[in-house]
Amino acid sequence: MLPENLSVSVIIPAHNEEKEIGDIVRRILAVRSDFEVIVINDGSRDNTAKAAEAAGARVISHPYNLGNGAAVKTGIREARNDVILMIDADGQHPPESIPQLIDKLDLYKMAVGSRTPKSKVSRFRTFGNTFMRYFAMYLTDAYIADLTSGYRAVYRDVALEFIHLLPNKYSYPTTLTMCLLKEGYPIAWVPMDEISGRGSGASGIKPLRDGIRFLSIMIRITMLFSPQRVFFPIGAAVLALGIYMSVLTIRRSILEPSAAMVVMVGVFIILFGLVAEQLAVIRRELNRRW
Repeated sequence: MLPENLSVSVIIPAHNEEKEIGDIVRRILAVRSDFEVIVINDGSRDNTAKAAEAAGARVISHPYNLGNGAAVKTGIREARNDVILMIDADGQHPPESIPQLIDKLDLYKMAVGSRTPKSKVSRFRTFGNTFMRYFAMYLTDAYIADLTSGYRAVYRDVALEFIHLLPNKYSYPTTLTMCLLKEGYPIAWVPMDEISGRGSGASGIKPLRDGIRFLSIMIRITMLFSPQRVFFPIGAAVLALGIYMSVLTIRRSILEPSAAMVVMVGVFIILFGLVAEQLAVIRRELNRRW
């Protein structure tokens, strides 16, 4: 159970969500009236801001659409409380489940509402999320139940620690999850059958474009915290190829300089990964001291 002296700010990034936002805000305040509900109106062209304010939210407006991640970062900076809860404005996340996330923060630094097989999510998106989830589990060497869920509660000081790494678009949940795991922060996964598809409107996510972006961000975060997880398998594969080429040349009694070069490249990649790993450790140690 969350200590009573800790307060909660609910962050809702919203872009053209006038049909859903008022109901979402009212349902959140019905859970607990002392929540600070912040709606970041991300350049909406409709009445999102008015609907949110009328429902009792504090509204912060961007002059134009900066992106879902940028809106979340604005909310993190502007929040006045110890705990931040992030929830979508489109009706996918049930506000009534907020206590399930908040209650986990007595032992965990972040709690994530994870989708289950019963959740109403498209099969195509489920396949893509599953692939990225397993890839992220390899990169972080940790269990991940739901990599891309935006329904989460986290301590504000922890979120601020990584805010400079969060992208401005849709991949901020992936980035935040991987940052916490790589730094050794415990994360609670809370299964929620109630998570559904959008209540209204169309998703701004483009599967191919954003899928490539997610993968690049996952690799970038891993390179920042544990580069050997990327360099070693690549170096090992190149080294194995070089050894295989060398064996073939020996059998043919023909000297092939290219085989030796491939072996050297594989060794250099592995050694470079070791150096990068040590630099990452030094960087983290310096960050802790400062």
